[in-house]
Amino acid sequence: MLNRYLLIVPALLLICSLTNKPVFAQDQWILKKEQNGIRVYTSGVPGSLFKAFSSVCIINSSSLEEVTAAVIDVENYDQLFPDTKEVLVLEKKSDDHFIHYMITDAPWPVEDRDGIYELKAGKHPDKRSVSADINCIRHPYPMKKGVVRMNRGEGRWEITELTKGQVEVRYQYHGEPEGSVPAWLANTSVVSIPFQTMKNLKKMIASGKYKSADVSFIH
Repeated sequence: MLNRYLLIVPALLLICSLTNKPVFAQDQWILKKEQNGIRVYTSGVPGSLFKAFSSVCIINSSSLEEVTAAVIDVENYDQLFPDTKEVLVLEKKSDDHFIHYMITDAPWPVEDRDGIYELKAGKHPDKRSVSADINCIRHPYPMKKGVVRMNRGEGRWEITELTKGQVEVRYQYHGEPEGSVPAWLANTSVVSIPFQTMKNLKKMIASGKYKSADVSFIH
């Protein structure tokens, strides 16, 4: 039970502007894990007890459009983010702008967490990269009994086509899980969830589901 508790806490932190600047101020990134072509870094964030993470991997036999399609496929985020219990698109403002609700399953005695997230994606002028910014926002969507609402968090996906058939993916996030989640506990396992998220992304791409995806804002 303790092991699962340690794994679930970073998921509570998960759930971004078209520049290469960080979306939040952070200290120096420190490499914490490198395995299966995935690297995960963590960093302190001024004014917060909770660490930020940055994960990176290279996906072969793929394209910028294919990987972008998977990253912005909000309706299937339960396949991307570990321990995601429910996903609901509240508003689709355009093909690159969504407001969505997510709830993360937590083991007893930890209460589930939910949040409303705004995702905005767009292509860089260099035409070889895409950024997708994620912000946890306040929203009138009804709160659920026994679920703690998260209201603070920001992150970014950066997807870059290195060569034909080779795409680099970076994912950064920092959030405040709210409620009674000890910072020391969250920070001991903040590597696990971003690592699994990248594994899931690779699996989604390998399935071939997004091979023929048409992402309108990339053209």
